[in-house]
Amino acid sequence: MYLPIQIRAVCLFTVSVAVLCAGCATYHRETREPDTFRVVGYAPTYSLGQIPESAYARVTDLIVFSAELTDDGAFCEESVAGLSIERFQEMKQKHGFRIHLCYGGWERSGGFPEMTADPEKRKAFIDAVLQWCLANEFDGVDYDWEFPANDEEHAAYGRLLEETAEAFRPHGLYVTVALGHTQSLDQAAYDAVDVIHLMTYDMGYRHSTEHNARLSVERLIESGAPKDKIAMGVPFYGRRLDDRFIAMAYKHILNQFEPRPDEDEAGGFYFNNIDTIRSKTRYTVERGLGGIMIWELGMDTDDETSLLRAIQEELRR
Repeated sequence: MYLPIQIRAVCLFTVSVAVLCAGCATYHRETREPDTFRVVGYAPTYSLGQIPESAYARVTDLIVFSAELTDDGAFCEESVAGLSIERFQEMKQKHGFRIHLCYGGWERSGGFPEMTADPEKRKAFIDAVLQWCLANEFDGVDYDWEFPANDEEHAAYGRLLEETAEAFRPHGLYVTVALGHTQSLDQAAYDAVDVIHLMTYDMGYRHSTEHNARLSVERLIESGAPKDKIAMGVPFYGRRLDDRFIAMAYKHILNQFEPRPDEDEAGGFYFNNIDTIRSKTRYTVERGLGGIMIWELGMDTDDETSLLRAIQEELRR
């Protein structure tokens, strides 16, 4: 997953062995919730304080972004900064969403090549993540390797997804994957994962038009992905038209430039306004997709201009 505001925080969060193992026998989901339309929100550790509580009531799935592997591909116990597990569990109990731990992301994907290429390292990593999820009552893992560099790494990534699903499913836990807008998987990997979070943004200078998002979805379906497993990504940020490496959160664009709800450009930034988000939401429902994915929740407003609120209002129509 991209870090569009270009925050490159170094993550440090200590999970002791005792905490890692405590409770593993107690958190076991005998059955999983029905797979209905998902509203998936990424919650980066560096922006947790900016996420309004109303957002937690409007998502079905929360993905905590992100943990990292060690350079040699091992589970890293000090890889998430500022994560309050107790707070997440409190919000989960209050609002009923599922919660997942993301591994990887832009500039956080080191270690994937080493781990996925070695069957023993894959098994050790999967076992460690499984025990962490059980101990901390998380509902699954989200993989975000950006990006496999060749056919061998692509195949190894597929094996990681398949083997993780095999280990997680008996415990009722989920395995999801974030894919770039040009990425695909092998059929066995499509079959293994529960949800595909398709990053239909950062596609050129007008980086997330509905037209290009639809093309990316159709490309993924043609590659063999079940459409009901696809959650189409929408950005809660904009990018400069003359320099796509400069980004601004949606809430800051509104505050600085005061665009109308039907404007996708303001102050030299291209973004998705309320009308575009509503239209994209309608498309995901009409096309029979599995949901909609948001990068990221800390960039939204908390009033009538909220994009997440617009998604929910569209889904209730």
